Amino acid sequence: MHGMKYIMERKKRMSRSKDLNHLVHLKDEINELKTRIRPEDTGHIHTTIGVLEGRVEELTKSLSEELDR
Repeated sequence: MHGMKYIMERKKRMSRSKDLNHLVHLKDEINELKTRIRPEDTGHIHTTIGVLEGRVEELTKSLSEELDR
């Protein structure tokens, strides 16, 4: 059983690392998209930014809850 606990903890750490990496890349992409906004014809970029910001919130909440356990 001790071996299984080690494997599960390792998976959690790897998942947390993956999520943190994903969070960084999402924020980078949001910043890049914000530089592409123009006065007209960029509604799709605004929509994409909104969706990505929602995903950042989800990941942030998930990581925060994981740390509180």
